[in-house]
Amino acid sequence: MKNLFFLFFAALFSSYYFYSFSQQTLTIQPGPATGKDAFINALSPNVNYATHEDFISYDWTFSSVEGLGYSLLQFDLSSLPAGVVITEAKLSLFYNPTSTSGGQTGNNACLLKKVASSWTENAVTWNSMPSSTYSGAIYLEKSSSSDQDYLGIDIIDIVTDWYAAPLTNYGLLLELIDKSPYNSLKFCSSDYPDSLKWPKLVITYYEVSNVDTCSIFQPGPVTGKDAFINELNPDVNYGTHEDFISYDWTFSSVEGLGYSLMQFDLSSLPADVVIVEAKLSLFYNPISTSAGQAGNNACLLSKVITSWNENTVTWNNLPSYTYSNAVYLEQSDYPDQDYPDIDITDFVSGWYAYPLSNNGLLLELVEKSAYNSMKFCSSDYPDSLLRPKLTVCYLNKTGISENNNTEFEVYPNPNNGILTMKLPSQEFRYSTIEILNLQGVILFREEVNNFSAETEKSIETGFLQKGLYVLRIEGNKTTGFRKLIIE
Repeated sequence: MKNLFFLFFAALFSSYYFYSFSQQTLTIQPGPATGKDAFINALSPNVNYATHEDFISYDWTFSSVEGLGYSLLQFDLSSLPAGVVITEAKLSLFYNPTSTSGGQTGNNACLLKKVASSWTENAVTWNSMPSSTYSGAIYLEKSSSSDQDYLGIDIIDIVTDWYAAPLTNYGLLLELIDKSPYNSLKFCSSDYPDSLKWPKLVITYYEVSNVDTCSIFQPGPVTGKDAFINELNPDVNYGTHEDFISYDWTFSSVEGLGYSLMQFDLSSLPADVVIVEAKLSLFYNPISTSAGQAGNNACLLSKVITSWNENTVTWNNLPSYTYSNAVYLEQSDYPDQDYPDIDITDFVSGWYAYPLSNNGLLLELVEKSAYNSMKFCSSDYPDSLLRPKLTVCYLNKTGISENNNTEFEVYPNPNNGILTMKLPSQEFRYSTIEILNLQGVILFREEVNNFSAETEKSIETGFLQKGLYVLRIEGNKTTGFRKLIIE
């Protein structure tokens, strides 16, 4: 069913201009030079077997002494492109016909466990074995023949986790379940001479690219609107100040605060869109004489709620602002730090919906004591690349109807709180209702029994962030899909 969803998913969105899909397959089957696998042996606990030709797990006796053997394997996924949806990940392991180790024998069911800590191929031993987890482990059934390959092992959940969080990819551990002699499950490692028998991972994915869905605002001195205000010069206007800054500093031993204001003109955004994401990037000013990133300089970006004029605003006529939903900027880690991709989606969505509410933002130091400062370039800075930049991404609602199938009603769509469904009772009398994000992750699931054509089913969608989702309803006779926009 997961694969069915993704095949549908590609077809569903390919006709809309804001998404394009192409299915790709990546095969990873490294050899001795690039492969990372190793055998570890309880009877030789300090010996490294980095070039062992077996990928094996066993419980065996050697000179009447019983001992365990496990194997480790890790694939490098860095060749996967950014921003893809993984639809399938299959691991194939091939029997080793030439090694002298025990092969597929005994009660040899195994687990492929996620390794949870780092290891080095040329140094790992039984005594330095990395940690591993049984959570999400893949079960390999007892072999049915003495030379059995294990082809197309489904490890999509593990690979998806690694792709989403690359630093968690420590690979897999092959571990026998029944730890008693004489049980063994044996395959070829990446050091085996025949390249066709090296462990192979095949990943199928869709490349998803946004097309013409983002607008970038990075105005300069003429069209930009920002200003500095200074407590020690409360009636002076700094509408052309090159710093976008907030500080608590002393000047001739007199302590004073400085704040900054900023406002973007969003009138060029198309009508009738859904704001999906809005990211603000602020860049350190390397040439001003003001203090830069210094001290306990965490700041708030707060929403301004009354109007102000760039050429007349001062400390004494500072506009009103609110701490409600203010965005927290953490203390800097180094003195010339930029702050890229600050999420201000909630602010921009509100300004887009109610343009008259757009009075911009105020940068304010949290800890008001000397000597704390956070400094960036303003729209008056000479280098256009370092001026404040706002990137707004959105989905166009053109062509989205409230009901695009008379026998499968879903409304309202776009939705902002309560979603109502009417389904044909014959096909959907017993149904599973699911909402999935663009990565195929199920965010909502509910079982519905004895659904009737006269009954409306409503679910709350307030827990979902603004954006595009897929509604999937699996009935007793058919499965239906709808594109769902949350405003």
